[in-house]
Amino acid sequence: MRYVGLDCVRWRSPLCTCLHRSNIWPTCLVLLLGLTNGHLASVVCMHAPLRLPPEARARSGSLMAFAITSGITVGSVGSSLS
Repeated sequence: MRYVGLDCVRWRSPLCTCLHRSNIWPTCLVLLLGLTNGHLASVVCMHAPLRLPPEARARSGSLMAFAITSGITVGSVGSSLS
């Protein structure tokens, strides 16, 4: 038997074979990254304007919204091209 790098594939464990052939792991990873990145972006957008002078807060909010929207757009276009 040829070794492919995964012990559970080599040993033919039913649980490992089931988990490696399903979409559970990619779905969990996307969910985890989405929750942590969404939380981080929300916290930054809430607290960053408080560190600026009052006259620059509105402009910084618009700039952060533009940066988040641009990042999401570039990421989705990049993922659809590859």
